[in-house]
Amino acid sequence: MYNVTCPDTVTYNWATATLKDNTTGTTTTVLAKTCTQGAGWKQASGSLTAGHGYTLTLTSKDDNYAGDATYTYYDDVTVS
Repeated sequence: MYNVTCPDTVTYNWATATLKDNTTGTTTTVLAKTCTQGAGWKQASGSLTAGHGYTLTLTSKDDNYAGDATYTYYDDVTVS
């Protein structure tokens, strides 16, 4: 789950999540660039293959412009 606070636009600030299958070398975007304000907690998901190794990359990008701080909370990351 993720919760983005982004008072700017996706051009300058965003949150993303990617899932890399280290066995095949392919990367899947499970959360495309998003910039929302007050949307609350949302869910993102991706598929896994048994026996493969994975790297999950969570990004919160802020352009450091004064007055429009952007941040993202990530919580409850699970594998099933």
